[in-house]
Amino acid sequence: MGIQLREDGVYVNGELKIPADKDTLIEGVYDKLKEDGLKTVNGISLLGSGDIRASKVLQTVFITSPNERYYYKTTKDIELAGLNTTITPKSDNSLFLVFATVNTTINYVHSLELKFRDKFVGAAGSNNTNQPNALYTIYKGTNNLGYIEPKHLVYAVENDSLDDAYIGVWYKDQWKGTAYAFYYNDRNSNDMRSLSHMLIMEVEK
Repeated sequence: MGIQLREDGVYVNGELKIPADKDTLIEGVYDKLKEDGLKTVNGISLLGSGDIRASKVLQTVFITSPNERYYYKTTKDIELAGLNTTITPKSDNSLFLVFATVNTTINYVHSLELKFRDKFVGAAGSNNTNQPNALYTIYKGTNNLGYIEPKHLVYAVENDSLDDAYIGVWYKDQWKGTAYAFYYNDRNSNDMRSLSHMLIMEVEK
C-alpha cells in the first residue's frame, strides 16, 4: 500500500483519502486506519497500546548551556548552568515535556533530577541512596575525569496553574557522604567542549 503526503492531503494508492483542509489531519489518519480495519501489521498494532490523541503544542522553549567548563566536588545538589528557566504557562491544564542532554565526565555514581517550581518531580525515594530526588541514577564504580559522555533526561510534568514555573535540571555526584569530582561540559583536559541543552514543550492535556 502506497501512502503519500502531498500539499492537498493524504493519498493512499494514488487516491485522496484525507484532504489537507481537515481540521486535525493526524486524527484523520487514525480515523482512516480504524475505518479500513488496518489495526495490525504482522501482529503489531498500528494504533498503539493507549488512547490516540493529538496534543496541541502551546509553546516551545530551547535553551543551551554557556560555552564554559564547570568543575564540581560536593555532596550537595547542583543546579546545572544553562539548564534552567522560568516559563509562564499558557494553560492551567497542561503537560510540560522536558528533554535534556547533559555532558559530564564519567562519574562514580551520579543522579539527574528535575525541579518544577519549588519541588523535585518523579523522586525515586528512599531506595536511592545517592539522591532520593533522582529521576535516574548511573553507577559506574569508578571516577574518570578524562572521559566525557552525554546523559539524557526525558520527563512529562503535569501543570495545573498559570503561575510562572521554574524548570531546572539538577545533578548530584556523591556516595555515602563522599563527594566525587566531575566536569560539566568538558573533561579535565579542557579539549572536548560539549554544550548541554534542554528542550521544553508545553502541550495541552
